[in-house]
Amino acid sequence: MAKTAFDKLDVWNHAVELAVLVHDATEDCEHHYLSDRMLQSAVSIAALIAEGAERASLKHFLHHVHRARGAAAELRTHLHLAERIGALQAGLARALHDETMVVTEKLHRLARSLGHSEERRYILPPVLDKDTEAPPRRGRPAGSTKKKKP
Repeated sequence: MAKTAFDKLDVWNHAVELAVLVHDATEDCEHHYLSDRMLQSAVSIAALIAEGAERASLKHFLHHVHRARGAAAELRTHLHLAERIGALQAGLARALHDETMVVTEKLHRLARSLGHSEERRYILPPVLDKDTEAPPRRGRPAGSTKKKKP
């Protein structure tokens, strides 16, 4: 098979190896839905890198790199769940998680090399008030009014 642009990327090759490892680890898993989701996430990482590399602009490539990072986060979540419910042995789940983190770091470096240098800002859900179980108020405190300019 002839090499194309994405074949030469270390992160793509590592993502393909990760997908193979996930396939091998989940081949005999009794939790078929979860094993299918893990494999789908792992394959998506490599596929998104390939698709982005074949796009016409760096902007589109960067978008796909970020989507691949999302697929890696999804895989880490599935691995965590698989370990918790006993679908994968703890050592195997942790080893796959560590490999996924290596791919994630390579994706981060690729994104930075494509010109994305801003730090990621995480949007967290609002913390609930323990007494009311309602989200905290945002904006002006109750009773305050906006002063009009003269």
